Amino acid sequence: MYFNTKGKAPYGDLLSTKFTSRAALPAPVFRRCIESKLFRVMRMTAFLMIVICLHIAAKGVSQVVSIKARNLPLKEVFVEMSKQTGISILYKERELQHTKPVSLDVKNAPFRQVLDNLLKDQELEYQIQNEIIFIEPKKNPVNFLRSELPAADTNTIDLIGVIVHEETQKPLDGVTVMVKGSKQGAVTVGGGSYVLKAVPRTAILVISSIGYITQEVPVMSEKNQKSSANFIKLKPYVSQLDETVIQAYGTTTKRKTTGDIVTVKGEDLAKQPIFSPLLGMQGRVAGLEITQQNGSPIGAVKVELRGRKSIDQNFTSDPLYIIDGVPLTVLEINGKANMYARNSSSGNVISSGLDQTGLSPSVGVSPLSAINPADIASVEILKDADATAIYGSRGANGVILITTRKGKAGVNGFNVSAQQGISFTTGHWDILNTPQYVAMRREAYKNDGITPQSAPGTGYAPDIMVWDTTRYTDWQKYFWNNVGKVTNVQADMSGGSEQVTYRIGGGYNRSTDLTKLNGATTRATAAVNVGTQSRNRRFRTDISATYGVLNTDGTNRTSSALIPPNAPPVYDSLGHLNYGEYRISTVLMPGGNKFNTSSFGTNLLMGSFAVSYNVTNGLYIRSTFGYNLNQARSKNLSPIAAKDPVRDPLGSATFANSGNSNLQIEPQAEYTVNAGKKGRLNVLAGATLQSNKTWGTTQMGNGFTSDVLLTSINNAPTVKATDASAQYKYAGTFGRIGYTWDDKYILNLNGRRDGSSRFGSGHQFGNFGSLGAAWILSDEHWIRQHLPALISFVKLRGSVGVTGSDQIGDYQYLTQWGVSTGGTQLASPYNGISPLIPQLQANPDFHWQTTRKLEGALNVALLDDRISMEAAWYRERCNNQLIGYPTPVITGFISVVENSPASIQNSGLEFSVNARAIERTDFSWNMKFNISRNTNVLLAFPMLEKSPYLSRYKIGDPISALYLYHYTGVDPVTGVLTYEDHNHDGEVKTDETFAPGTGKDDRYVKINLTPAFQGGFSNTVRLKNVSLTADFVFVKQMVPQSQIAQNPGNAENISRWAYENRWQYPGQHALSPKLSALSTTYGFSASDGNYTDGSYLRLNTVQVSYRMPAHLTRMLRVNSFAANISAQNIFVITPYKGMDPAMTSFGTMPPARIITAGVTCGF
Repeated sequence: MYFNTKGKAPYGDLLSTKFTSRAALPAPVFRRCIESKLFRVMRMTAFLMIVICLHIAAKGVSQVVSIKARNLPLKEVFVEMSKQTGISILYKERELQHTKPVSLDVKNAPFRQVLDNLLKDQELEYQIQNEIIFIEPKKNPVNFLRSELPAADTNTIDLIGVIVHEETQKPLDGVTVMVKGSKQGAVTVGGGSYVLKAVPRTAILVISSIGYITQEVPVMSEKNQKSSANFIKLKPYVSQLDETVIQAYGTTTKRKTTGDIVTVKGEDLAKQPIFSPLLGMQGRVAGLEITQQNGSPIGAVKVELRGRKSIDQNFTSDPLYIIDGVPLTVLEINGKANMYARNSSSGNVISSGLDQTGLSPSVGVSPLSAINPADIASVEILKDADATAIYGSRGANGVILITTRKGKAGVNGFNVSAQQGISFTTGHWDILNTPQYVAMRREAYKNDGITPQSAPGTGYAPDIMVWDTTRYTDWQKYFWNNVGKVTNVQADMSGGSEQVTYRIGGGYNRSTDLTKLNGATTRATAAVNVGTQSRNRRFRTDISATYGVLNTDGTNRTSSALIPPNAPPVYDSLGHLNYGEYRISTVLMPGGNKFNTSSFGTNLLMGSFAVSYNVTNGLYIRSTFGYNLNQARSKNLSPIAAKDPVRDPLGSATFANSGNSNLQIEPQAEYTVNAGKKGRLNVLAGATLQSNKTWGTTQMGNGFTSDVLLTSINNAPTVKATDASAQYKYAGTFGRIGYTWDDKYILNLNGRRDGSSRFGSGHQFGNFGSLGAAWILSDEHWIRQHLPALISFVKLRGSVGVTGSDQIGDYQYLTQWGVSTGGTQLASPYNGISPLIPQLQANPDFHWQTTRKLEGALNVALLDDRISMEAAWYRERCNNQLIGYPTPVITGFISVVENSPASIQNSGLEFSVNARAIERTDFSWNMKFNISRNTNVLLAFPMLEKSPYLSRYKIGDPISALYLYHYTGVDPVTGVLTYEDHNHDGEVKTDETFAPGTGKDDRYVKINLTPAFQGGFSNTVRLKNVSLTADFVFVKQMVPQSQIAQNPGNAENISRWAYENRWQYPGQHALSPKLSALSTTYGFSASDGNYTDGSYLRLNTVQVSYRMPAHLTRMLRVNSFAANISAQNIFVITPYKGMDPAMTSFGTMPPARIITAGVTCGF
């Protein structure tokens, strides 16, 4: 039998990197600053790669050992050498029985030299393969490594080989080795070795063992015609239920977890042509709603887990993001998300993220847009109380844990990938051409009884009386008919030994938007991770640092495509903006021109340092230190050439900068011990100290008389400057007690006490906690014997707990003063000095908002865990709502923050399936499916009738519900839109002094904007070296319709459907109202007629990849090579009549389709 004396390697160099943040720079030098920083990061990354590679390459059999021995058995010396170097030494026990004792005294001697001296007087020799030493008798005529025995038949070969564990390199006994297509075979014995005689050289060996993935290996290598079956690594089969799952402050498995945790693997994100990792999770997690707000790759993203919990729409629903143990928090300057990032469908604001000034071209920047998806190993979404309560108030909206990729001990590897692609619009709105538009306008004036005129006054219609009525411009093609380009280049190097592991990665992304006149969005990232552990594995460190530089510049064409088709060109014959012709009309000049300059950039640094020490068996102490820094800059220049020479002849410029920093220290202690005959107890205790700062400054200069001066705000005749800052401090203690009995009864208790600087004295601390339990029924003998054979696992789990929230902004308990209110200066300056006026009424008595969570779930696995299913029911009730109550103007304040007794409930069902349906050597099929339904209800709101929310909410209904008029169609006599007079008072109106649906006014139709259900499913099919992945998302929802024009007949284009189905004469039953240049369809947007079924099934992502076989990669002298083609937004199936249910605003660009092709190569 072979014995593995694998030990541990010596210390490696601990690499550390010091990053220094530059103070805020003037906007003109921002780009140079960013480029300089990026260059230094790239230079530093290259240096680290070289140093680490040289360090790791120096290991292996070239390491040194120090041994002092006197008459020791050779076996004990081997054990010590292996312990010092981590190199496995394999030998047969019987071959060392007659060896001579050895004596030696060496210090820092080369490993190979010591080994040569040890075997010099022994009847042994050694061979080296893959950092493993094989000890053999000298007289053995068989070369163990070549594994070839003489055979009479040249078409056959006699084999001797060894099979080891892929990761640990330990020899495996009991492995079956069969010649494919025959009955010839063997079983490994004596240290994983096997012998097969007279095996055809063209044969293929089938290697199989319980608990390992079956593998097929050709007998002979096609590269050098030598045996490739002498040393085989067998990969263990890991059940889906036993895969490692990251949880709060630790790890677990799906089999043992008591909480609701969903994992999205980094490789699934890497398959998609996306900028932000958030977009890669669409449709992959039950109950998680992710919606992109615009076409920008870095734009704000709505993230909502299991429904909205707050009445106040100005507070975001974003979960807590934690990257390698450190929170990535964005502190909203004003305590609330900026209004410019408001979600168009729900009305709720969305975090403006890394841009706190509101000047980025993307309208908000997702906080994860500066993170490279290629650096992510896994994303865990924590949902229920058991999974989130240990984070206390920060986990009220759920938690998203992001774990970055790290190095592994073993052979050093270098991987590089490159992708190039294009993006283009999926279609155009069916709108009127010039003859139809002109006819529409003339008919509108005719219906109004007015004659169109070319001079200002009644009937003034320059679009059809002054402009060329034969001219035609397809404004959709003008605004978004560009072909965008997508570039993605990634490279990483990783490896290490038992004591030191490392990974260094770098990436570059570039994307051009379809609406851009020039410029692009770029991202460059560098990531470094170094992990170390002592020889005795007691002391461990982990250093992670990520630096990202994000830039977007150029000018977007921003106007709607509904400009009249005969509108003048944007530029005149001399290349100047054609303000003259537009000035005479009510049609606005198309936004976005070649003269304007707009840019936004941000640099994000994230660093963490974790250190742990195993004090005694089972007792660990550890601490995590984390720091995040984001600095953003914006610049918008509008030169004189871009301005209307009559109405606004002078240049203007706006400069802004904002930033966010976060520092966290988190010491912990954990103790694990056997408690009872079959019990195991785990106790965790820790504390959190966090400090967060956000700042922002905006300077607007007007009246520039020369474009040369635009880049200097000091040269602006008129300057308006605003600035704001916020600081947040947080402290907490937490603990967890976990107990497992007989590996089938699991109990988990979490507790946390939080302190927040956002509350007044006496209310700063809150207590939160949870209790989770799980029972593995399938491990009960009395249940197991009654279960069908196909059921391999059954578990019941449940949790109950309380989390909190302090997301109301900073300093809200203090009286605040300023020179303006809501951006409007209400008081006139006195002697040139603006007086201070009150902003916010003080209230030191508001306290923590609380959310009580309850969940129960059933987990079932079939066919030896190849199919895993989970069904969960949850209920969350949010009480003590923190809201900003609007106050009357006579109070002198805009609002006051206080706790509302309102209670909101979110409850629902979630179901998911993960299946490894087929797993064979040449074919596999994996499938994932999830679906969820969330029901949102306003359970209670005492004194609602006396609150400003009286006309907005109704007890028993969702807070996302709208109360609308009932649309009754087009009046056949008059051709106008009609609505039901529900209260029969002779008119259709809204009375906001009454609750909706009470009969006091005409709003009684309820439209719920919360999706009825949503989900997704994906399939991955592999046939030999070709694989196909397809991801689908689906949703059942109501959205605004886009067919009936809001103002048909005015000076803007309408849909062809609205034109062809318009009312034209009395008695006609039409679907669209009559055309009118005067009247509007006011009230239609407040009726149920404005909403329609926006459900859809979308093929979101497809990837086809080819992985080159091993014999071809060996010919190319590379470890791996793959090619792939990916596409996003392939098609959508929907009853929606507009362009796309994801973009419902008529005339706006639908989501783009992206197609990329690329290669990946490993060395």
